[in-house]
Amino acid sequence: MPLYEHVFLSRQDVSAQQVEALTEQFKGLIEANGGTVGKIEQWGLKSVAFRIRKNRKAHYTLMNIEAPAAAMAELERQHAHERGRPPHPDPQGRGA
Repeated sequence: MPLYEHVFLSRQDVSAQQVEALTEQFKGLIEANGGTVGKIEQWGLKSVAFRIRKNRKAHYTLMNIEAPAAAMAELERQHAHERGRPPHPDPQGRGA
């Protein structure tokens, strides 16, 4: 199975406990689809390089994942519907 380093951002107004719960939810999703999570690092609240929907900070989380491509596709699909994280910004920095 391929190895992935997956970093995701959570909005700045989300608490650390909510970020941990979101991380556990994504870990369960990966494991349910036949993958494993090797390491999880909570990097904490940091400044982003550019504003995303008027937010200048976000909670960063790194996950080292070994999973099939289908599991990663499902993870990305779940990310698109999660309310606790900012959307992917467009090249002009306006947010999606």
